Amino acid sequence: MKIRSDLWPDDNDRYNLTLFSLTRDNKKLFLKALKNVTVLDGYASNICICIDEEKQKIFGLKSHDCHIIMEQLLPIAIRNLLPNHVNATLVEICSFFRVLCGKSLNLSELHTLQE
Repeated sequence: MKIRSDLWPDDNDRYNLTLFSLTRDNKKLFLKALKNVTVLDGYASNICICIDEEKQKIFGLKSHDCHIIMEQLLPIAIRNLLPNHVNATLVEICSFFRVLCGKSLNLSELHTLQE
């Protein structure tokens, strides 16, 4: 199946962490950053209500809240938690969707996104 050897399970049938995996401490920092975000009324719902730091879970988000997290908050919250090349890729993906889902879209922006 041409799976890279660094992604194979070890002798105990356990998998190594990937570059984009967060440790428990990093998950706590990520959730704390999201919990402390305040947004304008009507922009998004109160995201801090949907975060359970003890269980390290995000629950009960509406689709618009997920959209706001992906486009606006994720690049900020994850900035120092992952390696630079992984972080740069995530920021680029978030930026791509921010431009693509904007209210106005120019043909020149589409050509830039395609590259």
